[in-house]
Amino acid sequence: MNQSISTVGKVTTNKPIYVNVNKKKSTISFKLHIPHYRQDRVSISGKSYTVELSCTSNNIRCPACGCLSQSLHGHYIRQLQGSEIFNHSLTLLVKTRKFRCRNEHCLRKVFSEDHSCLASPYGRNTLEVEERIREVSLKVTSRTASELLHGQNIFCSQSACLRSAHKELPSKSSNSLPVAIGIDDFAQKKGHIYGSVIVDQMTHRPIAVLPCREGDELEQFLRNNPQIQYITRDRRRNFVEAINRILPGVTQICDRFHLIKNLVDALTEEIASLSRLSVHNQTYSYPSTEECRTKIMEALYGLGDARHRHKLNLFVQADSLIRKGMSISETARQLGVHSQVIWRLVRHHTGKDYMSAQQKSILKHVDELALEISHGCTDIKKLKKKMESKMDTIAISAATIGIRNKIKQELREIRKYNKNITERKNKKQASIRSIRRFILKGESAVQSLTALLKNPLIKQVITLGLRFREMINGNPKQWSLENWIKQAMECDSKAMKTFACGIKADQQAVQNAMDIYLNNGLLEGTVNKIKAIKRQMFNRASYRLLNVKLIAFKT
Repeated sequence: MNQSISTVGKVTTNKPIYVNVNKKKSTISFKLHIPHYRQDRVSISGKSYTVELSCTSNNIRCPACGCLSQSLHGHYIRQLQGSEIFNHSLTLLVKTRKFRCRNEHCLRKVFSEDHSCLASPYGRNTLEVEERIREVSLKVTSRTASELLHGQNIFCSQSACLRSAHKELPSKSSNSLPVAIGIDDFAQKKGHIYGSVIVDQMTHRPIAVLPCREGDELEQFLRNNPQIQYITRDRRRNFVEAINRILPGVTQICDRFHLIKNLVDALTEEIASLSRLSVHNQTYSYPSTEECRTKIMEALYGLGDARHRHKLNLFVQADSLIRKGMSISETARQLGVHSQVIWRLVRHHTGKDYMSAQQKSILKHVDELALEISHGCTDIKKLKKKMESKMDTIAISAATIGIRNKIKQELREIRKYNKNITERKNKKQASIRSIRRFILKGESAVQSLTALLKNPLIKQVITLGLRFREMINGNPKQWSLENWIKQAMECDSKAMKTFACGIKADQQAVQNAMDIYLNNGLLEGTVNKIKAIKRQMFNRASYRLLNVKLIAFKT
């Protein structure tokens, strides 16, 4: 349908509409230029125009066999909604004829005229109106789209707008497959549910929105696109593992922004702890079950008199060495005793043979004791009450005294530390922002940070950070990535060592970031677009609707 009848968001064409209004007789006439159709009658009712149309062709082909037919069977009126004319809604009444197929072998006996150039099959709107509804529905919510279209004299419900937005977009580049892509994740529900977005780095257009950042959907996409040669990504391990598993030969490129951000995040806490005192309360975490068990076993071996302890500890050491594969003579030589002593000690004996009844009772319930203490039960009265039917109270006290004293000492230190928080808050300290700037530039106006440069360790860390930033930004000078990793691994800073280990594990992708211009900046903008669409849809949009809206999103 080639008409220019809307005053909202339309461009004037060379095919005009002739309108003639006779105020005395209250009649109106105009001419619509619709190929293959003639205009039979025009009428007006309130603020609505009604135009009756009929097809000009006399010979219609059967859609099943393709034979021409002139045998008229009947007709019916098809009602279509058209674009507005001078702030009036337009209704098209299209006379649709039905014909008989004269081909005896055709399975289709009766068929109707084809109006595909005017409207879609079973459609209630013209193609132009359908396109208008779809464009508005893709840019705003269905409720807003319905109201905006109503202002253009196009009547469409919220549900119809939503169904129109859900339809697949026609592919404009179906023959071109992506060669270089970028992948990033976004939060559907922060901290719980994440999705992934994939963008073509060559065309700068989104390709897909996946409902996960690891799993079958991501692997299926990579499996369906074996032609991909370059992938830009951040340093998230799930992306790396999926790419290495499905496309091992692809060139992976780390994002330069994320590399610098990872460096700053790794060093900030360490430099902050040296430049200022912490103003946050410390919390205590109880030791693990295995640590508690080790402490209880140490206490068990320390029970009894000196001779008994010596014999039991000697048996434990000898038994451990023999289990590792050492001979009797080698064990005796290492423990500094005669081989006959070791022979008599371990021959036909186990550890229980050298334990007292109290030690055997502790050994029997050592796992239960360790579990109770690791869950925070350090009060001796509560511990005795829980174990009273299983162990002697004296054995419980003797077995757990070491681990209980250790936990009490650590709790005492944390309480003392948290008491001084108010005093530390009143002191002027360097902000996180100034620390980050100090890491990136190597200088600061904050006195506490400038004083840190006198520390050789901090000076070395800042120098390594500045060199890494120069390399990533394309100015390697005399430093290579391999040499930088070697120097960073030799540094005494724990944070710098940890960061260097991560860079070494992903060394090739980091080197590609220095050599290849592609980056993930395009993905960050695309994620922001997804966030805008999600907020507009009150976070109720499905992944399929997000995908369609994102592809249609234009700024």
